[in-house]
Amino acid sequence: MARYLALDWDHQQLHLVAANVSSGAVRIQRAVVWHEAQSPNPAEAAALGRQLRERLKEAGIAAAPVLACVGRDRVILRDIRHPAVPAHEEPAVVRFQAIKELTEPPDEVVIDYTPAGEVQGERRALTLIARRELLAAYQELCQAAGLKLAALTPRPFGIVTCQRRLAAEPAPADGAVAVLAVAERWAEFCVTRGETVLFARALAVGPTLLGEVRRNLAVYAGQWPQHPVQAVYVAGGDEHAAFRENLQHTLGVPVHSFDPLAGAERLDLPDGARGAFAGAVGLLWAQASKTGQPINFVQPKQPRPPQDPNRRRALVAALVVVLIVGGLVAFGHTRLSAKGRQVAEQHLRLSELERRERELTPDVKAYDALKEWSGSNVNLLDDLYELTALFPDTRGVQLKELSVVPQTRTAKDKDNFVARITLKGTTTFDKKAEVQNFHSELFRDPYFRPTPPTFTTSRRGQQEFEMKVEAKQRPPSEYKREVQVPPENQPNQRPEKGKGRFFKGRPAGEGME
Repeated sequence: MARYLALDWDHQQLHLVAANVSSGAVRIQRAVVWHEAQSPNPAEAAALGRQLRERLKEAGIAAAPVLACVGRDRVILRDIRHPAVPAHEEPAVVRFQAIKELTEPPDEVVIDYTPAGEVQGERRALTLIARRELLAAYQELCQAAGLKLAALTPRPFGIVTCQRRLAAEPAPADGAVAVLAVAERWAEFCVTRGETVLFARALAVGPTLLGEVRRNLAVYAGQWPQHPVQAVYVAGGDEHAAFRENLQHTLGVPVHSFDPLAGAERLDLPDGARGAFAGAVGLLWAQASKTGQPINFVQPKQPRPPQDPNRRRALVAALVVVLIVGGLVAFGHTRLSAKGRQVAEQHLRLSELERRERELTPDVKAYDALKEWSGSNVNLLDDLYELTALFPDTRGVQLKELSVVPQTRTAKDKDNFVARITLKGTTTFDKKAEVQNFHSELFRDPYFRPTPPTFTTSRRGQQEFEMKVEAKQRPPSEYKREVQVPPENQPNQRPEKGKGRFFKGRPAGEGME
């Protein structure tokens, strides 16, 4: 709900209304009247503005945008006709028609208008013309008072709007009615049909007021005989009761009243001053309507660029594009947020894994050291059993010496040869091939790496041989050979594999040096 100050300052009287305005509603908070030494004029506008600021401060009225109305005698009203033109060209055509009948330079006036129907195929417009210095005076006055001038409108339009909003007796739908507002020092008379002002005059206040009303009704009847006045409305309360009775008796038409300040929260008024607020209150009601002020010299109607017929289609297409882009952005933002959460979870997981790695590093080092130590062990008994199973027949080949030397191995070694076994023995010349066959059998075993045997002739005429075998550590499941012992050399009970080995025909260890 917006707040406005409606101001009617004329004939040394300042009428001010403070109200809250919303769509179709006006709530009047304060209404005050002050008697001043001057009315707004270009020469004293700044001084009057400072005076208004002091008045508002003393009354405790906060600043707000100003809706100001000016009397009928300060504007020129012209009823003009113009050809039918597109809406965006109408302001320029109306202004051109109005300027043709002016005696003032066009740059010194402000022109606004309101449509008034059609006559004989031509359009009518009620044109209002004010001197530009009058607008400048009100703007300077409001600026000096610390206010903003939102509208400057002729008083008759405010009076008519107030009557249509607040009169208890509604006006005829198609008939014309007269509206009269009387203040202490001024009076305004206008005739309206619907929302169109047909006639407006400023009247003198005093004993001749009744005659002034009759005379202006006669003038109006001569101009608009097709729309006779069917009722008269007088702004105010009981202070005009006697005047209304005389008016009805004289005119012979119904005379009604309406109170511009009906429902006001607080009034600081002398008796009999309610009708003078009709113009100011009417501006508040016009501001609350969808169409706004019918005449506003602050923002007069201006020519507009022609409307592109494809503009609506382009706007719809642009809206669709915006919605699609917005949807994609929203979807992308949602996906990005989800990925961000996943990244955050992975960072947490990585931090946990790094923490566990730091905790397990000592154990890993100990495991690696233990693995290196255990990996260099020699399964001596099992490896000797494997050699025994492959050794030639002892009746032609005898083993005289066997020695085992562990190999130094590091973690980088991939062959895993953990021991070097040296075999020395004797053979006869005819059994020399069996030693070579023994070497070939060892060579085919992936866990042995033998060197070719070397032979020398002893003093007894026997062949002595020497063979070196590198043994690789093998898993227990790879010890598969069985020693074939002749029946005559089999013992009563054979030891379990791994707990004792036999050479062919003799217990383990016999003949070993």
